[in-house]
Amino acid sequence: MGLDRVRSRLGWVTILIVALGMTPSVGYAESRKLALLVGVDKYHPGSGFSELRYTVRDVEELAKVLIETGYRPDDVRVLTIKRGAESTLYLPTLRYIQQQIKLILSNRKSEDSILIALTGHGIARRVKSDEENGPSRLVSYFCPLDADAEDLTTLLSLDELYDSLNKSAAGTKMMFVDACRNEPPENRRETIPFVMEPPPPSVAALFACSDGEVAWEDAKLGGGHGVFFHFVIEGLKGAADAEAGNRDNSVTLSELTSFTQEKVLEHVSLTRGKRQMPLLLGSTGRITLRDSTHSQGSRLEPNAGELERLGHNRLPNSDFRTNMPAESTYGKDIKFVYEGVHKTFALHLKPGVWNKADKPTNPLAEVMFVHKSNNIYAMIISERVAAPLEVLRKAAFDNMRSVDKNVHIVEEEARIVGGVDVLCVTSKLTSQGIPLVFHNYYYAGKAGMIQIITWTSENLYEESKAEMDNFLDSFVLLSERKSSRKTTETPSSDKARQLAYESVHKTFALHLKPGVWNKSDKLTNPVAEIMFVHKSNDIYAMIIAEPFAASLEVLKKAAFDNMRSVDKNVQIVEEEARKVGGVDVLCVTSKLTSQGTPLVFHNYYYAGKAGMIQIITWTSENLYEESKAEMDNFLNGFVLLKK
Repeated sequence: MGLDRVRSRLGWVTILIVALGMTPSVGYAESRKLALLVGVDKYHPGSGFSELRYTVRDVEELAKVLIETGYRPDDVRVLTIKRGAESTLYLPTLRYIQQQIKLILSNRKSEDSILIALTGHGIARRVKSDEENGPSRLVSYFCPLDADAEDLTTLLSLDELYDSLNKSAAGTKMMFVDACRNEPPENRRETIPFVMEPPPPSVAALFACSDGEVAWEDAKLGGGHGVFFHFVIEGLKGAADAEAGNRDNSVTLSELTSFTQEKVLEHVSLTRGKRQMPLLLGSTGRITLRDSTHSQGSRLEPNAGELERLGHNRLPNSDFRTNMPAESTYGKDIKFVYEGVHKTFALHLKPGVWNKADKPTNPLAEVMFVHKSNNIYAMIISERVAAPLEVLRKAAFDNMRSVDKNVHIVEEEARIVGGVDVLCVTSKLTSQGIPLVFHNYYYAGKAGMIQIITWTSENLYEESKAEMDNFLDSFVLLSERKSSRKTTETPSSDKARQLAYESVHKTFALHLKPGVWNKSDKLTNPVAEIMFVHKSNDIYAMIIAEPFAASLEVLKKAAFDNMRSVDKNVQIVEEEARKVGGVDVLCVTSKLTSQGTPLVFHNYYYAGKAGMIQIITWTSENLYEESKAEMDNFLNGFVLLKK
């Protein structure tokens, strides 16, 4: 599974995992809407910040309404102390907020939209100008859980957040900010109340109030809310369109702003005798926040009626299996034509009927064929990673939906070909105005995941079906799966090792055999210091290092909690103390499932004077036994540097 073929699916932690990905290649042509919602209600003792009552409810309720408007649940990330109690990844500390910002802003397209909502305390400070002898300027900061008003490095700078948003390729970038909750912390004379900094033109920022005002909370609004977020939520539910819009059943940012300004100003004036006027700065173009024509999840699956009509309930089981002949209808004329690159399958076809294309036009295909009639086409997509058949089926269906959102399954049945269970799916879709029929086999098992795909024009399908079946039935799973990988060295050997990497803190180095592990040019996991991919493209590795020290047990628990955030049923299958280069490490092997794909992690953990270091390797469970020696070779390349 090459780096350029994998969609990153989880996040840090999503975690240690899919920094490079281990699940089937899936592409979405449609836009994505992503949101990061941060609510801080309590602060560390001595911070000077008072407790806030309703910030958690603000972001939790906002998350619900965003999902109602079409956001995928996995694309709405909420950081609160309550969620952090279940997994530290979701604590609203500066580190985790910054990690999540990197995750949702990376690899975006112009069709995507980003929303970042911040609710908690905020302050401003005067900082020196970037220009020599230039005047100081005010910079506003959002205060995370671990904020210290006297230490700017613990605060989230709006300047830096604006810069990150501005650099993102997403076409729509918005912020909702409620950070003017009260006066500055006591005994901090140099601290100034939060000010509304204008964002770059590409970003729209809706603030809870204007400069010099305070944003209030009210226990009587929806069970208790910040006044600003209460009316933002009500507006997104449709009230903004009904009361401040054109009643077209959609909600735009302009309508939401007008509605929120009117309601907040009126409510605070009546209940507090104060002025609070929300303020919109930055991009003023039309931004649609809620479109009634877009229903939640419509991009992912057919509706229930369609599923029933298409026979989706006919999932593979013994009741629907058909015994297929061991050889195709070509009989004795069949000859060996192609063997898979991973030596897991072969195709046996009648010579002269199917011609192999010189170069696949589909980047995911390992081989393509054209029928002698030039009217029927075929290709094979194979992955060594294994996952359940339903995971493969859904990935394939999602890919088809990225071409035609109205794709539909016309027939689906379980078959046996050459003694191997496969799922046969026939689908119809339209591409560039041409109606097509796809007639495919899907295999998922110990040999990995294999898609045998044939297609033709819809008007030619009936006369072509026999030839398409002949191609599909030529699929042969090789009975003895031989690994094409040769172990480069014994785990304990130093033979031919060279310095491959030295850490940024100069605390450790990696010594690896050249040409076996390739350093990734781009860090797809924001918490990793460095990432590597094995030359086979089936094994992955990364290093996470912290300069501060804690006990090994603390590090192990944090790592295990991160894995539990991906799979609550994660299990440790082996744990032992080892020495590598004279240094004590803990070796832990764990199994978990991510989006239906079983994975094995084989890691070293170090905790001592050099800080905390995680040396992490992983692969698909079906590849672990043959990959373990190479994973050990990577782990044993770890060298602690003496200061």
